Amino acid sequence: MAEQVGVRHSIAVGAIDKLRDNVKSSTGDAFVRSGNRLEQMKSELFQFSSSQPELERHLSVTIKLFDAHLSSLTKTEALVLCCYLSHPDEPHKSLAARLGKSRVNTTKLLNASAYNAVDAYLTYATALIQQGNA
Repeated sequence: MAEQVGVRHSIAVGAIDKLRDNVKSSTGDAFVRSGNRLEQMKSELFQFSSSQPELERHLSVTIKLFDAHLSSLTKTEALVLCCYLSHPDEPHKSLAARLGKSRVNTTKLLNASAYNAVDAYLTYATALIQQGNA
């Protein structure tokens, strides 16, 4: 987990014409939107696009705030947050053991990363996307 990896996400909601094993050869509005936003990205970690205007209005703005928050985290805060998001049902003591840190330090880092707010935002965004696709 200590290896540093740069990741950018361009998330899009739209029609899919052909979904293939190799995403680069898949076709449809969702892939076009995602690709276009990915090409426009500079220092952002996240971009969002949707063929549904209400969903676009809500998430394209809030994801910028989410991006700014994640970009402000220290490397250690981000690592601990990533571990929490990968194992959300584990207690802090178990996460600490995974990370080779004390439980107290892990809890402090989770709080500094605003992990509860991150978790709430991801739940909110997921619900909006699912609602838009219902």
